[in-house]
Amino acid sequence: MIGHICAPMVLLMYMMIFNPPVFGFNCVWIVMAVSLLYTGLNFKWIREHLDFKRILTAEIIAGALLAWGMAMALLNRNTVTEFAYIVYWMAGDIPFAVSCWVFLQKKGLGFEELLDHILWAGVIMAVTALAAFFFKPAKDLFTGAMESYGIPYVKNLSVYRHYGLAANLTSTASYVQAMLACIALYRGLRGRPGWLAAFPALAFAGNLNSRTSIFMMMAGMAVVFFAQLFSKSPKEIGKTALAIALAVAVAWFGKELVRLVQPETYKWLINGMDQVTDLVKEGKTGDGYFERLMQDIRNLPKGSRLFFGVGLGILTDNKYGVISEVGFVEDMWRGGLVFTLPILFLYGRTLWRILRCKALEKRDGIFFAGLFFVIFLLNNVKGSFFIHSDVMSVIWMTAAALLWNREGKDAPAGTAIKES
Repeated sequence: MIGHICAPMVLLMYMMIFNPPVFGFNCVWIVMAVSLLYTGLNFKWIREHLDFKRILTAEIIAGALLAWGMAMALLNRNTVTEFAYIVYWMAGDIPFAVSCWVFLQKKGLGFEELLDHILWAGVIMAVTALAAFFFKPAKDLFTGAMESYGIPYVKNLSVYRHYGLAANLTSTASYVQAMLACIALYRGLRGRPGWLAAFPALAFAGNLNSRTSIFMMMAGMAVVFFAQLFSKSPKEIGKTALAIALAVAVAWFGKELVRLVQPETYKWLINGMDQVTDLVKEGKTGDGYFERLMQDIRNLPKGSRLFFGVGLGILTDNKYGVISEVGFVEDMWRGGLVFTLPILFLYGRTLWRILRCKALEKRDGIFFAGLFFVIFLLNNVKGSFFIHSDVMSVIWMTAAALLWNREGKDAPAGTAIKES
């Protein structure tokens, strides 16, 4: 788990996934520049060894979505910067995903090693979160950096959360940590036991800043259990039972630790859990988050806007007087059905191809496709999933490694997670 790790790649992944505000500007730009340079220098190798047609198709589709969104924005007198995230896909996420895979392939490494690098980037993030949790000077330092970077509401939120160093701590940074914790747990069960040791830190750090990530963790754990059911080995089933016990122990210990060390954070977390309990047991939405969620879901555009959108997201105050945190509602306002349905179809097709990927064993395909599906569903509850984000950066890297290889070439591209 250590010997094949390239530290500069891990650092670039940390910068790309979490965008830590340490330079006073968007450090993703650094990663974009490095990625574009590397893909340019290795363009011939990419043409010969990867499925260049699929890479080009991804860029063309992203370009078409960008053109449609900008057209709707201009027609409705909105700002085209709403669709800057698609530019990040085209010039950042896709080239970086290809660069990482090319680098590993040229060294004779495969999918397992890619996951090791991604998880180590998550470990760096977990270390910053734990440092902020236990040491107030570290938290003050990180909070100051995020305030200087221009991240809103940092001072207020830092009273009961904002542990770590990432641009999207209270949303997608926490979601991706939950996702990486589930990957670490699964890989620990599938022959990489060292990642079981990292699971508690990844899980704890992921749940400190977002209550939504707790549910992502629970859903991801269910996917781990379901995928492991496809093993006929009693040994594998036994290991899965131990993993569930480990997860329960981590959850209990983490809750007690938060209660003792950060009581304000504990109150905030428990309040969220109480809202969920009221919803499940009594069907009460109360006057908290779930009441807003029910309203947000109903805020779809109407008339021609339903089909074409207006070129503007509605996450914050806007001239249309409608606000929604629900991701698919936001996407509909941005570009309507013309914009949203193709994205949903392509994402669904990507998950189907991962599920059926010949490079993976059956349960590995079930795990990754299932995990990316439940993360998609829960992420959409708290903002648009289809943006440039921590979660999407990891999915781009995974998809590039599994799906953009030339048919019949490069067996390392299909390095399956081996049995222990």
